[in-house]
Amino acid sequence: MDIAGKEKMKNLKEDFLKQLYNEPDLARALSHSVLPDGFSDFLSAKIKAHKNAKGSLNYLYFMEYLGKLTEKGKEIIHTDESFVGQALYKNSEYLKTVSAELVNLSKKIGNENIFSVQQWIQILAFIKEFRPDSIIEFGSSSRFSKFLNKAAELAGVISRKYDNASESILVYFFSQKEKDFLKLIDLLKKCRNKKHAVIFHGYCDKRVLGPEHLEYSQHKFIFNDIISDNLIAPSVVSFISRNNITFFSADYSLYLKANYIRNTCNNLFDIGANWRWITLNEKNNNEKIVYPQ
Repeated sequence: MDIAGKEKMKNLKEDFLKQLYNEPDLARALSHSVLPDGFSDFLSAKIKAHKNAKGSLNYLYFMEYLGKLTEKGKEIIHTDESFVGQALYKNSEYLKTVSAELVNLSKKIGNENIFSVQQWIQILAFIKEFRPDSIIEFGSSSRFSKFLNKAAELAGVISRKYDNASESILVYFFSQKEKDFLKLIDLLKKCRNKKHAVIFHGYCDKRVLGPEHLEYSQHKFIFNDIISDNLIAPSVVSFISRNNITFFSADYSLYLKANYIRNTCNNLFDIGANWRWITLNEKNNNEKIVYPQ
C-alpha cells in the first residue's frame, strides 16, 4: 500500500471509532499503532455484530482488545502525563496478585483511614513501571515507610538509599518542612542527569475533583489546577513555575485512562490519588534550572 493509501486507512480507522464509539482518544492511539494481521476482518465482524451496542459485553471485549493492542505492549515514560494510568493498566494482572498482601499490610499497620489501598496500588504501579534502583523518602510516617519497604521488595528495588552509583532514583516527598525541601533540591542537583522522579504527597487536581472536594478545599493552597494543604506548597509551586516544570497529576493521569482501567482493574481502581510528580528529565541537560537558596 502506498503512502496515500496508508493515510486514508488511518483516517478511516479514526473516523470509525469516533463515530461508532465516541472514543477520540482511543481512535488517535489506534490510528498510530501497528495493526496485526487480520485486524480488518476483526473490525468488520464487530461492526456487523453490534453496530449500536456500546456498553455490551461485545463492546467491552472490543475495548479490551484495543486496549491491549495500543497500551500493554507500549513503552511508557515518566515524562508523560498519562504515566500512572498506563502503568496501572499495563501492570493490572500483577497488581491483582499482590493486592491481598497490601490489604493485609494496611490492616496490620492501621493505615486504612490515612492512605487507601488503592493509592498504595497506584504508587506500586508507578514504582513497578519506573523501575528505580533507589527509593528515597522525606518526612513519611513510619506506616508509610513500611509500605515503601514492601513496595520496594515487591518491585525488586535494590536500595532505599541514594548513593552515587544510583542510576534511577524515585523520591517520595511527604514532608511539610522547608529544610526537607531544600535537602530535596540538593538531591535534584545531584541526579539532574540521571533518570529520576519526585512524588509529592498531598497535591490534588482541581480538574477532576467533585464539588464536595472543591468546597472542602476552600482553606487550602490553590494555584491553577493545584490544590494542597501542605505547608510548603507555595515553595514547591514557586520552584516548578519559575523553571516551567510540569507538575504531573496522578489524579488527571488516572482520569485520562479511566475507561481502560475500570474494565480491567475492578476494585483496584480509584480516580482519587492526591499526589503529583515532577522530573527534571523533561528538560534538556543544557537548560538552566533556578534552584532556591
